[in-house]
Amino acid sequence: MATGVDLLIHEVQPSDSTRAPRGRDPADWARYVAQYHTTALQLGVLAAEADPKLLVVYHYGRQVGSDQLLADIRRSFSGPVVLAEDLQRF
Repeated sequence: MATGVDLLIHEVQPSDSTRAPRGRDPADWARYVAQYHTTALQLGVLAAEADPKLLVVYHYGRQVGSDQLLADIRRSFSGPVVLAEDLQRF
């Protein structure tokens, strides 16, 4: 449904979903991410299929650096990507 859109805004979590936030069980966290979120690798594939003019990523986990998230997205998607910050406009 998003094929060819100008702007795709999507949440993302680190591809290594076993890196749980402090206080969370790694196995439980991995199941939660798999059930309710999109990993950076999955988002790269999705974005490559949709081919948006701009991919804006939000709600990204802080367990890994932004460089790792972008590297995982870039494995499949070569278009422009922005890691959203509060109050940005597009």
